[in-house]
Amino acid sequence: LTHRSRSIPPLAAEVPQVLSLAAVEAPTAQHGPTVEVPQISAAAATASVEEIPQFSNNFVAVGDSGDWNAWADLHTVDGLWVEHHLGTFRGREEIRKAIVDVMAQAPSTMEFPIEWVVIDGNRVVYYPWQVLPHPTGGEPFRFSCITILEYAGDGQFSYQEDVYNPTEGERVFGQWIAAGGRLPGLG
Repeated sequence: LTHRSRSIPPLAAEVPQVLSLAAVEAPTAQHGPTVEVPQISAAAATASVEEIPQFSNNFVAVGDSGDWNAWADLHTVDGLWVEHHLGTFRGREEIRKAIVDVMAQAPSTMEFPIEWVVIDGNRVVYYPWQVLPHPTGGEPFRFSCITILEYAGDGQFSYQEDVYNPTEGERVFGQWIAAGGRLPGLG
């Protein structure tokens, strides 16, 4: 069991909502509450205690880099990404299209600091804040997320699930825009 903690600044003051994620174009995906988690591969079953934290840290670092093509490559060819607001994406190339399309609509300054991580066998669960730096240098805007990964061996993950409150995300993006933040392509 691994635990890591990081201090996160408090939320910025409330401002009216001005953005709805419903208005953000999302890739077409299969929706539904039930998915099958892939079985543990032989490589994952024999992964060392040191290997899983190393590759989960790499997964986070690649996401932090903003290279979403490289991030997609960290999923197995038959990987499954369950994104509760946008849908379920099956296979690395469907995951790639979804993440590249979605993150093209997000500001490049967005950050994902990790508050805590738990590793149990081949499962990694972590709490990455979704942080938008304040456009004029004040307190950042943020909302929470929980990410669940299943390590498949060879530095790849066969399953990812992201759980967050889309209403909270819409509110935070609205606050950020009201404070002067700008989404790509919208000025």
